[in-house]
Amino acid sequence: PELLDLCFELAGETAQADRVKASELEDRGWVVVEGVEIVPVTTVEYDEQRPVAMALVGSEQQVEFLKNWFDPQQIRQRVGWKDAQPPVPQDTKSEDASTTSPASEE
Repeated sequence: PELLDLCFELAGETAQADRVKASELEDRGWVVVEGVEIVPVTTVEYDEQRPVAMALVGSEQQVEFLKNWFDPQQIRQRVGWKDAQPPVPQDTKSEDASTTSPASEE
C-alpha cells in the first residue's frame, strides 16, 4: 500500500527532482520509482480492467468474511456458547452433606 501511495504521489509532482522517489520494501530491498508520464485511462481500458478489479475486491471480501465466520470467538457468539461447568466430584458432595446435617440438628 505504501508503494502504491508513493506512485500516486508522484503524479502530483511537477519538478523533475521530485518525480523520483525511493521506498524500502519489507525484507526485500528498495524500489525506486520515477514518474515519467501520466497517461489518462481510456473508456475501453477502464471497461476491460473493471471486472478484474471487482473480482479481486470481491475475493478479498469473501476471504475476510470466511476468516471472521470461522473465528472461534465469532462462533461462540453466534451460537450463544457457554462453557460447561466442571463436574463436582461425588466425594465432595457427601462431605458437604455430612457437615451441614449436624448443624441443622442443633
